[in-house]
Amino acid sequence: MVLSHLVELSETQTIYRSSIQDVTNTSYHRHFIELVEDPDVFSGSQDGAFNVSADGFYFGSTTSDNSISQLRTVSTSPDVSFDLTFDLSASILFNGGLGGLFQWGGSQTAEWAMTSGYTSGSIIRDGQSIEFDPERSFTWYDRQWLYGDASALNWTWFQLHTDSSRDGPGEKYSIWIYGGDVDQHQFATFHSSKRVDTVLAVKSFEPFGEPWQSSVTNNTYEQHWKLILQDDTMLTIDSIHGDQEIFSGTAGAYEGFVEFHGFDSLNRTIEGFGLVEITPV
Repeated sequence: MVLSHLVELSETQTIYRSSIQDVTNTSYHRHFIELVEDPDVFSGSQDGAFNVSADGFYFGSTTSDNSISQLRTVSTSPDVSFDLTFDLSASILFNGGLGGLFQWGGSQTAEWAMTSGYTSGSIIRDGQSIEFDPERSFTWYDRQWLYGDASALNWTWFQLHTDSSRDGPGEKYSIWIYGGDVDQHQFATFHSSKRVDTVLAVKSFEPFGEPWQSSVTNNTYEQHWKLILQDDTMLTIDSIHGDQEIFSGTAGAYEGFVEFHGFDSLNRTIEGFGLVEITPV
């Protein structure tokens, strides 16, 4: 698995995070974080265009009109080196079933994902270039933007991919658990292999086991979770590594690779992999 992530912290600060995780040998994990202090880093990403670059990375369009129909992401860090191109060629998952805003604590946010775009390129591992097989590779491309202040929010978000061997393209879950106002909110958007979105309440969300504590920020991050959805889908999710924190210099958050297993609404065994994002209280 490869992660390439941009987060705009303020008008002058942006964090870039890249990671590589071997899913066949989970002991192999590398990550790279850079804090970019440049008010113009998004100057090439206006009016539908997308081009962001700084020392060590690039994320943006490959097309002459700078559209997002095809994107390229590059990391040249010695620890995390890759060059990937992917098409926005798959169906769209709308979080909450909405194409627009939904309430997010005291603010509003919008989020959509292209869950399985056609992907090509290569990564460098231990000095050797490994080419992607486009017929067996895909990219989840996620965009979220916010109207208001998220600083009072705490959240856990999961991006999950089920094994695709059972029935065509794998099924996807985008699962939100967040607080910060009066109540905690939790829902899942399920994207079926037939490209239909279903929004489900999260009936139960229970962290368990030992959390991981950062020696840098002193933040504590849960590592294991049990979820039950409205349709009685049951998932057990486990972080693959403890140390997957993002640190901006003033605050910390967590973005880590996960594995999961469980049972779907028809009591069939499911398993897969994905990502968790945690912002503590």
